[in-house]
Amino acid sequence: YVIIPFNIKMPLLGNNTDSAWLDYRLDIFRCYTLRSLINQKDSNLRTWMICSPESKDVLMPKIEAMRREYEATMSKVDFIFDEEEAYSHLEGNSESIYFLKIGSDDLYHKNVTGKVRQTLSPLDEMPMLMFSDGYIYDIYSKRLSTYVRWSMPTIAVKFGPDFFSTDNFRRRFMCDSTKVRGRFEPILIRGRMVCCLDHKMNLHSDPRRKGVEMEYRTGEQPFNYQERAPAILKEFGVEV
Repeated sequence: YVIIPFNIKMPLLGNNTDSAWLDYRLDIFRCYTLRSLINQKDSNLRTWMICSPESKDVLMPKIEAMRREYEATMSKVDFIFDEEEAYSHLEGNSESIYFLKIGSDDLYHKNVTGKVRQTLSPLDEMPMLMFSDGYIYDIYSKRLSTYVRWSMPTIAVKFGPDFFSTDNFRRRFMCDSTKVRGRFEPILIRGRMVCCLDHKMNLHSDPRRKGVEMEYRTGEQPFNYQERAPAILKEFGVEV
């Protein structure tokens, strides 16, 4: 499963029910994030978009329209408005469950699911993995740069069949990815498995919320790969 918190952290900014904002972010998800998931070598993925319950009336018509227009690509995407109910269907599973978490405007490399299975499967205890570097891609300037901070917005975890529960899931997985390293000492994975998008409606770019992430999201890193950018982005499902 790939878990994507969509508009559950937006109430303070007023974006969680704003129709124009939802249209824009759904389009970003479909054109970039979803393509990177479809591009995975391991095609056995299910994507959960976790949505705020109060946005259901506004969001559902948009989701239904998107499903009609993009039926094939949306077939493995579920929009979840009731997390408790969704998790309850998974408890007592007879197999290990792999969860990956990513933002709705970020991309995974095509080998990321294989990397997760390779890294986590030999371990007996429930491990957690964090991707610690990657790329930044500005969708307007078409500039690709490295992203070197350890606090990438992506983590992965494997639950054994006897260990998965809603409580364990919430405590160990859905926590703030910028704090998870100190709480759980996850395995840090390098190799640039994640590409973060820079676009005009990133949450951190909202003028009502100026944060320390700004300088790391501009694409002004010292190492850039403009000549190699098309080949690199293709690995993330993006054609330029």
